[in-house]
Amino acid sequence: MYIFFIDGLWAIDYDRRMTLKALLEGHGMTRPSDLAHAIGIDRRHAWLIWWGKQGLSRALALKLFEATGIPLEQLLRATARPIKDRRTPKGRPPRQQP
Repeated sequence: MYIFFIDGLWAIDYDRRMTLKALLEGHGMTRPSDLAHAIGIDRRHAWLIWWGKQGLSRALALKLFEATGIPLEQLLRATARPIKDRRTPKGRPPRQQP
């Protein structure tokens, strides 16, 4: 997430690796209970969505859009879990020569 200050306004730019948790935190929701209260679901269900154990359905994304005004496109693009960088090598790093 990148935050810019442009013409007296704060602008938030989200890349394709943006998680739903980071998106909601950028809009002021700091706990799963805030999510539960905003869209009228059980806190246990909100916890599963918050931590990426369960995805956000289209119906819940629409409710969240209506309740908070977060753009629907960003809600649907946000991933449940962070995308890992495939370029990182697996296992032990190679030994460096002295």
